[in-house]
Amino acid sequence: MMQSTKIRFNSFIFPLLLASAAILLHACTIDNLNNGALPVNENEFRIAGQIIGESVSESENGVLSNFTEAFAVPDAEGLRQGPSILSLRSETNLQNYSYSYDPVTGKHNVGYVKEEVIGSQQVSSDVSLTYTFRNSQGNLIENPVENFSSIESVEFLSSKSGSIETTDKLSVFSRVDRFFIDGISGASPNLLIDGIHSGEGFFSIIQPDGSRLEREYILDMNFLNVSINKENVEANRNFRSGVTGALSYESTIRENGSASEGTKIVNGTLEFAGDGTALLKFRNFFDVFRVRLDKGTVFDDDEFEGRIAEVNLTQNIFVLANGQRIRLTAETLIEDDGDYFSLQEVAAALSENNRVKAEGDYIRDQESENLWTASEVEFEDDSNEFEEAILSVNLNDNAFTVQSGDTYYLTETSEIDDDSDFLSLQEVQNAIEDSLPVFADGKFVVETTTGRLIVEEVEFTYNVQEIDEPVVSVDGTDNTFTVLSGKTIKITDETVINPDKIATLQDVETALSQGINVEAAATIYFDSSNNLWIALQVEFDESDDDDDDEGEGEGDD
Repeated sequence: MMQSTKIRFNSFIFPLLLASAAILLHACTIDNLNNGALPVNENEFRIAGQIIGESVSESENGVLSNFTEAFAVPDAEGLRQGPSILSLRSETNLQNYSYSYDPVTGKHNVGYVKEEVIGSQQVSSDVSLTYTFRNSQGNLIENPVENFSSIESVEFLSSKSGSIETTDKLSVFSRVDRFFIDGISGASPNLLIDGIHSGEGFFSIIQPDGSRLEREYILDMNFLNVSINKENVEANRNFRSGVTGALSYESTIRENGSASEGTKIVNGTLEFAGDGTALLKFRNFFDVFRVRLDKGTVFDDDEFEGRIAEVNLTQNIFVLANGQRIRLTAETLIEDDGDYFSLQEVAAALSENNRVKAEGDYIRDQESENLWTASEVEFEDDSNEFEEAILSVNLNDNAFTVQSGDTYYLTETSEIDDDSDFLSLQEVQNAIEDSLPVFADGKFVVETTTGRLIVEEVEFTYNVQEIDEPVVSVDGTDNTFTVLSGKTIKITDETVINPDKIATLQDVETALSQGINVEAAATIYFDSSNNLWIALQVEFDESDDDDDDEGEGEGDD
């Protein structure tokens, strides 16, 4: 059931648990966990939530952790950046890395080991990946690095087994994910992914009261309209902030080694919010848990946090943006270090178009109703800051609209930072018209009379990457060059080429034809409207063979 895994544990943390978990997991199969319909208690819902959260996480070997590998292209040296804007980085120094290609099946097989120690957390995993690439005609692609621009679809299989240990958690797992990705070269802002997940393992966690909760489990999940927003992923350099849709799941859990207790089944949905979190819903259990998708941690089930969308003073209720209804009573403690000290003050602030967030603890009165009673709450001004990609500029209104849909207005009191790459809205518009990616980072206030978002200060910057890689080919017709990671980069009339080195693309092509190695150090950006990389500036220089691997595929995240 489990592959052998190198695990380095502190001698004083979970030593017996690890031994028993390893024995149990090697001894059991999925068939040993018989289907059952026994009632699930609250603690079991809680640990099931932790298991599901970790299994879908981006940094704990969950479903989202596979997206980076799925959009890469493998070769004998490592995982290279692929043609999609969703290919965030390459990895070429993987431990025990292996690569093979089967020409009969068209499968590219990759294997490696990961061992990490981050603070008190120790992670060890064996990874096996399988890729099948096809072009727009459905034909297999044998060399995806050289023919990355032809990649239209990929069938991706990931198998990971290993362990995660912290001071309060031990997880021993075996997980398999299969993704079906089509339309990689498409210009659509969103990309649909179909997929399934299967996992099994042992999970143990120390609860706040000091008691230990542990279960064996199996878990199956199916994708439901899972979509990735390309711009959000590129802007945030992670997938958790750009994924929407949902997963349906069913998990069978069993008390550690206890056949007499039988097995219990939990099922429901996990809904991605597109902001780095997800809502975890259980069938037959009304509480909705929230999951932070970076590590898969579950919010405490008696806590709430969010922006207030609505206030009902008659019923003494406020509604969070996620739909959660919170009631205040005479026993509710309103924290005195917040910005508002009554629901009336909150309502007045909202009427003046101010943003208010609430966080606190609640208790549940009726299990069948979407209503929580706050035991304590703190009301604060929501952050009046923004950092997003600009979608459009309206010079007549002296305004710009960002990726989230918000429009910000510049007035005579607005300040543009002297360090900005663009010092006026006209310059920003010119850049947008040239398909240049521009970011806005600043602060705003809400105009009381109109509700408009007025910029106090802002910095406009390019959204660019830095590369330093060997050039593998040149296309003089398209005025492009391709680097080792697979990126094809276009030279335009605006591209600045360092004249002190190799000064033209034709000279680069000549050097390559003569067997001379050429390195490209460039500042580039992705033109999503034309689906290609553009060089803002580049320096071509001859390099020795010994230097070819330096800086391979590295991009500035």
